[in-house]
Amino acid sequence: MREPGPGEVEIDVAFTGLNFRDVMKVMGIYPTEGDEPLVLGDEVAGTIRRVGPGVDDLAPGDRVMAIAPGF
Repeated sequence: MREPGPGEVEIDVAFTGLNFRDVMKVMGIYPTEGDEPLVLGDEVAGTIRRVGPGVDDLAPGDRVMAIAPGF
């Protein structure tokens, strides 16, 4: 796995949500634009493993949650 880039963090995911969008994606009825890759789990919780350059407000070991952009 590559190192986190500027402004990025790597998260050890402990939990992820399964929601209606994920079910619709698996069923093939979620509206998409083109040949987007199938990505499930729009929200996660876990622990920061590594931080990239410029990340000053988070550190390895911090507990975090994240939501995919656009939601």
